[in-house]
Amino acid sequence: MQLRAAGPPPGRDRPLTVTGLSFLKGSRMPGAARRRPPLTSPVLTLFIGAALLSGMVPARADHDDDVTGSEPAAYGEPHAGWVAPPRGTGPLAPATGALFGTHSEDSHSGELTAEDQHILETEDALGFRMHINNSYYGGFDDIADDWEPGNPDKRGLSKLAFWDVEMGRIPLVGWGCGPSDEINDGDHDDMIRLTAQAMKAFGHRFFMRYCWEMDGDKRSEPGPADEFVAAWVRIWDIFQAEGADNVVWVWCANANGFKHATDRGEWAWDYYPGDAYVDWVSADGYNWGVSRRNDWGDGDRDRWRGFVEIYDEFMVWARSTGPAASGGTPTEDMPAVFPRKGEVKPIMIGEYAAQDDPRPGQAMRKAEWMKATHDTVNGDKARTTACPHCGIFSDIAAMVYFDINADESHQNGDWRILSSQNSVDAVVEAVSNEPWFHQIHTLGWSPAANRPDIPPPTAPADEPPVREPPASPPGPPAPSPAPSDDAPGRSGYWMLGADGVVHSFGDAVHHGDGQLALPAVDVEPSPSGAGYWLVDEAGGVSTFGDAVHLGDGDRGRLDPGEVVTSLSATPTGNGYWLFTSRGRVLPFGSAGDFGGLEAVALNGPVLDSVPTPSGRGYYMVAADGGIFTFGDARFHGSMGGVPLNAPVRSLVPDPDGAGYWLVAADGGVFAFDAPFRGSMGATPLNRLVTGMVAFGEGYMMVAADGGIFNFSAGPFHGSLGHRPPPHPIVAVAVL
Repeated sequence: MQLRAAGPPPGRDRPLTVTGLSFLKGSRMPGAARRRPPLTSPVLTLFIGAALLSGMVPARADHDDDVTGSEPAAYGEPHAGWVAPPRGTGPLAPATGALFGTHSEDSHSGELTAEDQHILETEDALGFRMHINNSYYGGFDDIADDWEPGNPDKRGLSKLAFWDVEMGRIPLVGWGCGPSDEINDGDHDDMIRLTAQAMKAFGHRFFMRYCWEMDGDKRSEPGPADEFVAAWVRIWDIFQAEGADNVVWVWCANANGFKHATDRGEWAWDYYPGDAYVDWVSADGYNWGVSRRNDWGDGDRDRWRGFVEIYDEFMVWARSTGPAASGGTPTEDMPAVFPRKGEVKPIMIGEYAAQDDPRPGQAMRKAEWMKATHDTVNGDKARTTACPHCGIFSDIAAMVYFDINADESHQNGDWRILSSQNSVDAVVEAVSNEPWFHQIHTLGWSPAANRPDIPPPTAPADEPPVREPPASPPGPPAPSPAPSDDAPGRSGYWMLGADGVVHSFGDAVHHGDGQLALPAVDVEPSPSGAGYWLVDEAGGVSTFGDAVHLGDGDRGRLDPGEVVTSLSATPTGNGYWLFTSRGRVLPFGSAGDFGGLEAVALNGPVLDSVPTPSGRGYYMVAADGGIFTFGDARFHGSMGGVPLNAPVRSLVPDPDGAGYWLVAADGGVFAFDAPFRGSMGATPLNRLVTGMVAFGEGYMMVAADGGIFNFSAGPFHGSLGHRPPPHPIVAVAVL
């Protein structure tokens, strides 16, 4: 079936209870025992952000005024939708949250002090060490010309990049465009090879944007889209031949290029070289509403625009797996299938900014824009009437603010965060103080150890002691109902971090942590409670205690951008299913295949799965609240088509088998033929809810910081909320 996407800004202020539906009585569903959700130099003054300083127009966003009005909150139904899908994976990409950085007024040749490197001034004002520092190398041959092996004064990249590593920031290198036709003729192969050698010699992974904003009409070097694509591939091939695999390739177009074609009739997506040659996708876009450019009289006037409007069409493309409809609701100008696009890549905002409105009564306008922008990306922020766009772009994994004062008479204004104290205060509130924007230590990037914000150890001092396993290992899993029936009086639960670390509470025994190459997504207890399975987003399964390994997911069977989101075991433990974001079902052992959703156009990714007590069916729940039943699972109702404040995270069966509950990321609960026990929907949370489990006669929620909210008579065994782990909690399971 196809469910309608959740609608415009919601107004739900209490949970919805639906009753009166019949259901076959049965025992508690054992698979309900976990829930989860499934980052100024001489060169600068000459060329920056496609010549923002000289008045060129990189990314104007155009929509009809009568559609959106002049305020960001007035923007209507986003083409990209209201619910963020699972994000793409790639090098230096956080599994959750977002990296934050700037392009500040820094000098490639100046002293490494605040007088020459203005990023230090911004960091001091925000109390925040940037994760990313963008620097422009405007000439195509600049890096090669400054590369001489063994010469400490000619290291290819400037001293800014090496300083960034010392400071624990990831450099974002803007490498200037070369003439595509000449590149394709091989005229610059030697220079490209030297550039690759210089970047390889840098020795650390770093972001690199080649020929950013290549789709703008003011650019001449990229040439037609087909020439640019061929040139990009040729450059990439040379880098691979040189072994420069520490370079993280960021393809960066204009946000406006997804709204309007160039003078040639080409669109931004026409310049995309293909998934095999790109690590991240990105776009640049600005709120030009009060810029000095509006006074130049050259046809480039614009109005005040919000972040969602500026980047909406880009997000449709970025979220797509080829078909435009897979990324949202396509505009009439979009093709049915985007060229060379088959995967969801990590998403970066390469340049964005706004200016203070100097008019009377508008002193807070930029500050409000800054807060709303970052709240839109913050997946811990629930959508409310006051914040209609909160969290809807939470799949954006990195943001780089254009922190420049372009305030000369021929330039277009002051974009800096430090343009006003109101602006500074807004960024402190929305970024510095928000855990969502503190993810650099989750990347495994070793220079992050040079930062002053290294997180404390993960285990709290007063964490309940880890209990030892039984002296003699148990035998193979025996057929049984729920674990609580096998071990009356035992009570406890496990939490799983995105890094594979398992935190145990109460009688739940710690059997080990996952050594996973990719982010962990789920923990599932064995029927006896004497073990558990862990699974990562690629379908890699790890077993502990008496849990039996029956196979791993095969990424070759998955579509580009499709990830595993959950694992559910059969009642005997002799089989399990892996479920993916597309609703694909991968059965192992004795688990039966009762059907999937891979051929269905979904309005939200599948985030949770629950088997029936018999093991002869299962439920799937999507982020928009759609419920899908297979085998002997019975449908009681769903939230599909109903406006939601936040995406649905989990389905939890009523312990008496007569219905189920849904829980949303803001803690709101929806009851279907099951008693409503309470919710957190009206309570501000430190971090969003990532799952809910059946507990006692009710349910228990867990948040990304490890906080526990118990709506049952079951005992509370502790939480991590008082000292959140560095990696978010993604799943919880009960003994």
